[in-house]
Amino acid sequence: MHGVRQWWVRLSILHKAIVLSCAFVIPILLVVGLLMNDFYDYREKSDDILSEYARCTDYMNAMEQENALLGELTFAAPESDTIDKYADAVQDTASAWERLRSAETDGSTQSEVLKQVIDRTMKSYRVRQETFIAQLHDGTFDAVNYEALRTQGSYLTQYTDQLTAAFLMEGREGYLVLGQRGTSQNMVFTIVAAIGSVLFAGAMLYYARSLLLPVQQMSRGARRVADGEYDIEDFNFARSDEIGMLADSFNHLKHQIARTIHALESEAQLEKSLRQQESEAARLRQLIEQSRFAQLQSQINPHFLFNTLQSVANMAGIEQATVTGDMVVRLANFFRYTLDHDDSVVTLDRELALLRDYISLQELRFGERISFEMNCDSRCAACELPKFTLQPIVENSIVHGMRSRSAGGRIRIVTESTPNGCRIQITDNGGGFSRSKMKQNTAEGHRSIGLQNIAGRIAVRRQLPHCQLSRIGHDSPHHTAHERGRAYMLKVLIAEDEPLSLQNLSGQMRDLLGADALIEGVANGREAVERARQIQPQLVLMDIEMPVMNGLDAAAIIHKAMPETHIVFLTAFDRFDYAVGAMRAGGTDYLVKPFDSAQITACLRKLNLLPESRPAVCGGKPGNTFCTQFSVWLEHHYMQDVSLDQAAEAMGMSSFYFSRFFRTSYNQTFLEYLTAYRIDRAVELLQQTDIPVREIAVRVGYTDANYFTKVFKRHLGVTPTEYRNHNAN
Repeated sequence: MHGVRQWWVRLSILHKAIVLSCAFVIPILLVVGLLMNDFYDYREKSDDILSEYARCTDYMNAMEQENALLGELTFAAPESDTIDKYADAVQDTASAWERLRSAETDGSTQSEVLKQVIDRTMKSYRVRQETFIAQLHDGTFDAVNYEALRTQGSYLTQYTDQLTAAFLMEGREGYLVLGQRGTSQNMVFTIVAAIGSVLFAGAMLYYARSLLLPVQQMSRGARRVADGEYDIEDFNFARSDEIGMLADSFNHLKHQIARTIHALESEAQLEKSLRQQESEAARLRQLIEQSRFAQLQSQINPHFLFNTLQSVANMAGIEQATVTGDMVVRLANFFRYTLDHDDSVVTLDRELALLRDYISLQELRFGERISFEMNCDSRCAACELPKFTLQPIVENSIVHGMRSRSAGGRIRIVTESTPNGCRIQITDNGGGFSRSKMKQNTAEGHRSIGLQNIAGRIAVRRQLPHCQLSRIGHDSPHHTAHERGRAYMLKVLIAEDEPLSLQNLSGQMRDLLGADALIEGVANGREAVERARQIQPQLVLMDIEMPVMNGLDAAAIIHKAMPETHIVFLTAFDRFDYAVGAMRAGGTDYLVKPFDSAQITACLRKLNLLPESRPAVCGGKPGNTFCTQFSVWLEHHYMQDVSLDQAAEAMGMSSFYFSRFFRTSYNQTFLEYLTAYRIDRAVELLQQTDIPVREIAVRVGYTDANYFTKVFKRHLGVTPTEYRNHNAN
């Protein structure tokens, strides 16, 4: 009994309902089957009785017809057809008797005796009948024989009546027996149905109680929790069906709510203490929103900014990176000019100095794609104008005028002294736009805020120089990338219109793929299409915003011609419409700028283009003592919550020197190397063991399994569970 109870507790609600239904339905079906069997037996016996009665009736009618025709023979003429009719009647009587005689009966003594009597009488009757018919054909009528036939015919009729009565009596007895059986069986069925209904009703009441009672208890518990009683006892129903799982979930939810409420109560005090500070901060925000410059100054600490830039410039000097040092200095000048709130009006000489720094930064970005020309009249140096007048106009020329050009771009700045002041002219040979396009943009709500701001400030000060902006379209020459003269294991094509980004990305790809890979770069979409047709690359890194032909159009052409080529888009916008457009153009993935080596590594691994085991670069010296010592230390500490300071202390270095030395040795930061090392160990555990992902996260140094899953997916493109399932398949 205990085993049955344990089995019942383990069943689900659906299975319990099925078991109870079967316990009620199966006995009912058995009883109904027995009743149907008796019904078919009753019908079969009824058919036998009726068939026996019908055969007796047919024989009796045939005999009477034969006797009637025998009487007509007395008055029939020799040439009449009465003799033939009589012969046919004899034949019908013989057929009816044959059916009656050959029919199977239940073995009743009286009916069998009567059949035997009729059979013997029929044989004697047929012999005498054949003699009489033969005499009739000869023209002789034997009266004695005739009377004998009449007498035997009447005897046969009587015997047939007796046989019919015997059959009816036997059928009546059979009907009575069947009726008694049906009555008793109906009573049994009624009793069984009543008992089954009572048992089923009791079982259903017990089943409903076992469902409703726990639900009612949990409902009362939920109301108590809603009223703030979070410390009520847990529900323990000792069952593993849906009710048991619901109780466990309710207990877990109750504890989680209690922890959350306690945490909120503790945070409420902290929030209360911060309200005054937030009010003061709101007042300060209203003050610093008075102007764009004041807001920028409140967000950036100039002292920290310039000290940091100075440190970067010093480091560039130590490393003999003169271009980087010059770039940092010019950037510092630009920020210093931006953060200077002393004057809203400056001299043209200061504005041109800022413009030279800005142009130097842009030349480093665009390389030979854009050239700048400045022809300034020294007599205009003292001319005053609103601050930030020239730089937004030049930036507008770069952003909008040079977008459609892959090379040959030119921006010219000319200042000229006039009798009424100074004229400043800024022109470019970009694509430009028509007045109708300007009207259309205005109608659609797209307004040039920068240029309108400049025009408004100039209009306020009528005495300031006249500014003129014009665009002259010009086609750029086509450049062909250098082609190497030998074959490579992997071919990569990088389409990027910014030379510095192209150089940096090419170097990262070279470090990841090795010296055997063919890595080539182009500056626009059209060159990407032409070069892809020539080298047939396995991977194309495609910037979206490029001159001549954008990345989406170029990718669609490459994908159509080379569907097996992987296309990864480079974009500064993490937007859904960009992702959709990239996928429609045949893209495999996309990287959001700025991207680091970890993201590029994860992308290459996702595309199965990264060598499985590529040793870390360690200063080009395999026997480097630092790398050996660090590898041993990391092997014993990667599963702990280690930091850069701990690693530096273990290596006997300061944190600053360790960070620089590590990046020089491994060509990546300490955190990037540690993360990649942990992910590699996690991959080994996923491939070689069945340890749960949560435990693997702890083993490789991540206390939060969700954070571990995010880091794993960022590096390999899939979650740990997806990686394990794919590896198993």
